[in-house]
Amino acid sequence: MAGLAVLGNFLHLPLFFGVDLIFGSVAALVALAWLGPVAGIAAAVAGGLYTLVLWGHPYALVILVLEVAVVAFLLHRGWFLVLADATFWLVAGAPLVLALYTGPLGMDLSTAGLIALKQPVNGLINALLASFVLLALQAAVPFEHPGAPRQIRFRNLLFALFMALALIPGTLLVVTEARSFRQGLEWALAERMALAASLSTLRGEEKPRSGSPSAHLDDGLRVAIAAADSSDTVPTRAEPGHARAAQVSGLRIHLPSADALPAMVRWKRAVYSYTRPLPDGGRVRVTAPAAGLVERMRTDYRRQLGLLAGLALLAAAGAALLSRWLTGPLDRLNRLSARLPERTGTDGPLPAFPRSQIADFDTLIASVKDMAVALRDSLRESEKARSELESRVRERAAALERSNAELRRLAEISAHHLQEPVRRAVIYTQRLRRHPEDDAPEWQHLEEQLGWMSELVTDLQRYLAYLNREPQTVATELDSVVAEARAKLGTELDDAHLTTDPEPLPQVRADPALLTEVFRQLLANAARFRRVEAEPAVHITARAHPGAWEVAITDNGRGLDPEYAERIFRLFERLDPRQGPAGTGIGLTLAKRIVENHGGWIRAESDGPERGTTIRFSLPHPKTPENDTRGATP
Repeated sequence: MAGLAVLGNFLHLPLFFGVDLIFGSVAALVALAWLGPVAGIAAAVAGGLYTLVLWGHPYALVILVLEVAVVAFLLHRGWFLVLADATFWLVAGAPLVLALYTGPLGMDLSTAGLIALKQPVNGLINALLASFVLLALQAAVPFEHPGAPRQIRFRNLLFALFMALALIPGTLLVVTEARSFRQGLEWALAERMALAASLSTLRGEEKPRSGSPSAHLDDGLRVAIAAADSSDTVPTRAEPGHARAAQVSGLRIHLPSADALPAMVRWKRAVYSYTRPLPDGGRVRVTAPAAGLVERMRTDYRRQLGLLAGLALLAAAGAALLSRWLTGPLDRLNRLSARLPERTGTDGPLPAFPRSQIADFDTLIASVKDMAVALRDSLRESEKARSELESRVRERAAALERSNAELRRLAEISAHHLQEPVRRAVIYTQRLRRHPEDDAPEWQHLEEQLGWMSELVTDLQRYLAYLNREPQTVATELDSVVAEARAKLGTELDDAHLTTDPEPLPQVRADPALLTEVFRQLLANAARFRRVEAEPAVHITARAHPGAWEVAITDNGRGLDPEYAERIFRLFERLDPRQGPAGTGIGLTLAKRIVENHGGWIRAESDGPERGTTIRFSLPHPKTPENDTRGATP
């Protein structure tokens, strides 16, 4: 990059007498933005050293290094390259050029003002070129590569493009106009000098002699007629590295060879010469100081540079406003996107999204808005699902805790209840061993105890099988469930009179197998606790209520004391066995567990002993048109 900075200043673009466009800062700014401040300043030093050769003073080197250092500071604070460079020249660069060139270099204010206008324009052009070089490097180097140049913001790129559209054509126009203006002035000067030489030849009637005195004409022209063997009074070339000559129809310009003088001062002290040969071998030479022509060129160029600088300022302001207007919606979308995660996670409305006059930008903003809405809805659904899952986990944990408690209680109680028939069976067996002749009553008692123990084990197995079974609810016909439950009871209800209301019974949402077990247990209780003197009768009703069905099974059996209405649903709770068969105390507990697993409730009602019993339970159902409530009165 340092070599490119030297080459950029070596291949400079001369504008006119001592004023050149140099390009070394392009490589320095690229090195700064790509490789860092140390590389940028090193390239600036290398490129600035060549200006010592080009212009003969070190102040351009100082300004170039200071430019890169200030731009490095502003880039570190997030500024854009072109804007940072423009700020340097506006605030520090141009005033510093004016101070150094009028102070240590001793230039007049007019000449220093010209340089103070030229260098900021030159610096801005170089900053624009550096921005486009960085853009080309980004396109050439993979983005994920460790050595890839830093990113360029879209707004800054638009700013650079708008500035380039205004500044580069203006600069080319100024360069072209300056060269054309210089050629016109030199052609006019050459014609005047040729005319002066012709007039001097016509006045001289005798043969010119060596060392003849020269004649001074107007406009600073000086005419001298010399013999063929005489030497030039004006040097045709200066010392190496300092000669500048413009060939326009025999017109030549000569620079003084004073190394200590700046280039612009030497150009102002330059001399134009025009030589015409004479017929006798002599020649006439016309010379003129270049100061007048140089000053006219500087005045015109200063005017054009002033216009170009004003154009640059207007272009910068317009580019800033236009790029901000075009990319403002994107910037607002960027800031909005940073807050979207927290806004989409709340219940409040989404923030207002910007709109853009650019169709592509507006489509992008609309897509982001749709994505935010979808994300918010998804988050809400996820939050709802998480809340429901947590609720279900808590419910399942509570159900598991209840189940564990019931299992512990079951283990404790069942051990006691199983020991009772075993103990009695052992007693009757011992009696049979001691008194084999009295076998009839003992064998009967033994058979009863073993049968009770078998029934108890069977009910325990059924209870454990249905304890935590999750209901698989489907559309279930109550008539089918009742018929299947009655079939499982065998002959227990053959002599019972069973009626339903309505006829047929409605369709409900339940697990058919579990609901069959509920009816089997409840019908078994109706058969078991019948009155001897009355024919057993069972009446089943189903009524629709908001959100649930209520089913009731009413018998005309022995009834129960109201104080037992809740206790009969407890595990191993039985009516007084001395009043007749009492069962195992598991069936109603199992029925309650199945109903509660469906989300319902169950309870017993009775007007007292010998007045029958009613068992009511509910089956919740979803409120959908699929629920069939035929035959029921809401």
